Amino acid sequence: MRPKPVRVTSSQLQPEMREQISELFHELNQPLTTLGCFLELCAKNATSKSSGDFRVAFEQVQAIVKRTTKMRELLGLADRPKDHTDLRLLRGDRVK
Repeated sequence: MRPKPVRVTSSQLQPEMREQISELFHELNQPLTTLGCFLELCAKNATSKSSGDFRVAFEQVQAIVKRTTKMRELLGLADRPKDHTDLRLLRGDRVK
């Protein structure tokens, strides 16, 4: 049985805690971005057999990034750090 989600608004967080949580999300996303870029490059340069494996791993990393972004939004910490890199930009996708 899943626990019931608890909604916490950013105004309920003490400024120090808000800063710490925001920094933790940033620290989590930095290595995920690096890993995602590495996997995508590997997929492009790999044999057709292993390319699919790298693509699956890349998609899993993106799923984690999406979930952490959603958690940030739920906590009212959705504004991204200035040095956040959107993986779609690295692939050349158009980003709205």
